[in-house]
Amino acid sequence: MRSIRLVNKDGFHKMLLEETDLTDENLTVWVKAFQEGRDFQKRMNAEAITASNAYQMGFELSEASEEYRGGFLAGMNNLIGNLEVV
Repeated sequence: MRSIRLVNKDGFHKMLLEETDLTDENLTVWVKAFQEGRDFQKRMNAEAITASNAYQMGFELSEASEEYRGGFLAGMNNLIGNLEVV
């Protein structure tokens, strides 16, 4: 069992997934989706996303795996810090 935590430069830790039994493949999907979620939110904050882009992403998330959806949403909600798999 592994956990994923977010660590910022001040040493703050936040557990994002605790004692998960994700396979290596699904863990990779989660981590990649986390980064994509961060990138999407940063583009939203910079007003670089159109309404149709946001709608399309919402549709794609509804069709995505649970691991992808969870990682993407975690990335959108945690814009700073580095991921650690422990």
